[in-house]
Amino acid sequence: MQTSIEVFKQYPRDKFIPLVPVQTITQISPLHKVSINVVQVSTDERDKDAYKEKNGELALTKKGLTKLMTAANIEIVKSNSVMPSSCQRCLEMARATGKPCACGDCSCKNDIAWQVTIAVPDISGGMRRVTATREFLCADERKKSASEKQYDQAFGFRSAYAEAKALNRALRTALSIKSTYRTDELSKPFAVPVISPNYEDPELKSAMIKRFAAGENLIFGQSTMLEAPAQHLALASGDEIVIPPDEDEPDTQDAVAAEVEPTTFDEVPVSAMIECHNCGGILEEFSDPKSGIWTVERLAAYARDRFAVPLCRKCLTARLAEQKKGAA
Repeated sequence: MQTSIEVFKQYPRDKFIPLVPVQTITQISPLHKVSINVVQVSTDERDKDAYKEKNGELALTKKGLTKLMTAANIEIVKSNSVMPSSCQRCLEMARATGKPCACGDCSCKNDIAWQVTIAVPDISGGMRRVTATREFLCADERKKSASEKQYDQAFGFRSAYAEAKALNRALRTALSIKSTYRTDELSKPFAVPVISPNYEDPELKSAMIKRFAAGENLIFGQSTMLEAPAQHLALASGDEIVIPPDEDEPDTQDAVAAEVEPTTFDEVPVSAMIECHNCGGILEEFSDPKSGIWTVERLAAYARDRFAVPLCRKCLTARLAEQKKGAA
């Protein structure tokens, strides 16, 4: 198994913009592989992938950065509002003097700050987190605005604006993206390396087949998946993805996509799909002050032991009451 590769042997810097700080990756695990996703960002301002700065160079918009985020398989872990620096100063003063903050009459009461944390696949095969914050301080933004009307428009979308800018900062830091590019430089496509599971490794492929088969057996009963040819379970993968430019909203008018939390087999136990024999509902875990935690397995086992079928908490309670009433 190859453990040292030249990342950009087929993607030279004179033809591509590499988004990785190293030329060679060493000690690649046999369970992982490196693929290069190619993203073409449009230099035409009408495509909204980039906009022109005062120095004449181009800076990536939210849309352009989102393309690179998708190609790099980056996930948003957390996106939430935090305390702005203007409020922090008031809080420190209140702690020092012992007097409460007068937030209602404060000129900074409408200031906000937004923090975004993203998870970035690392070249080592793991994940690293990058956090960035963006503030909307009303006094500062009013000075930046060309007119009062422009400020009022930005003020109405200040939360979305701060969130989008915080995500942009995190992406630029995570992928080492420059603040501006020359037009001829940005005309070259970005080469984004991605670390992904190597499903061609026989041990990993065998483990994945057993895992899928075990899950299917628990839900639907005995399966023939273990006997199926391995090629039926092959996962489609490509070494190159070219993302063409398309239309979108302006950078400052749209919020970035909401937080995504991927679901895995480990996070959703198959046992949670056990149905009640009586009402057809899904058995759920609950806590009892006297008998402790009742997991789905414990509840199903107890019902089978008493009535030979799995029952939910409500139906089991009703059956026990009927049994007790009949015995009396």
